[in-house]
Amino acid sequence: MNSQFDPGEWLEGLLGFFNAAIRGFLPRMILAIAALMLGWLVAVLVRRLLRSVLRWMKVDQVYDRSGMKMAMEKTGVRGSLVS
Repeated sequence: MNSQFDPGEWLEGLLGFFNAAIRGFLPRMILAIAALMLGWLVAVLVRRLLRSVLRWMKVDQVYDRSGMKMAMEKTGVRGSLVS
């Protein structure tokens, strides 16, 4: 057998492996970050819309009148439904 260790070939193979790994990883990472940011934005918009609808429906007044607020305060839960 005439096989000699060639550092140039070995380094070229290693760099090729990392180059392929990075080319596959970076687009997926960027896509994951974009999906995370889009999900966060949608959650913020839904929260704002839901708060507006609950305020328009005057849910806090119904909550106060029904006695649920007093019952919840006895358990240690304080605050409004729409904050």
